[in-house]
Amino acid sequence: MAQFQVLLRGEHFLLNRDGADGWYGFLKTVYVQSETADSACEYAVKQAISDPEFRASVRNPPDQPPAMNVEDCAEIEKDSSLQDSPFIYTPE
Repeated sequence: MAQFQVLLRGEHFLLNRDGADGWYGFLKTVYVQSETADSACEYAVKQAISDPEFRASVRNPPDQPPAMNVEDCAEIEKDSSLQDSPFIYTPE
């Protein structure tokens, strides 16, 4: 199994941050082990959206869905010390 570094970009997220709702985008790096780059990308997205704090903060109405895309997915040398980055938010 190989190790991958996956860069995710979120757009159009209505988030509750510091007690107020606002529209944000974000970047997040996720490290996963997988057989293929495609499966690594899928797992990275699932891992990011399963974060309970993140899920609780999303306030999008059904008619305004957010988007999450894989910006980059690269196989890297295995390193068990690597940790996922936090969500890095940017106002839209």
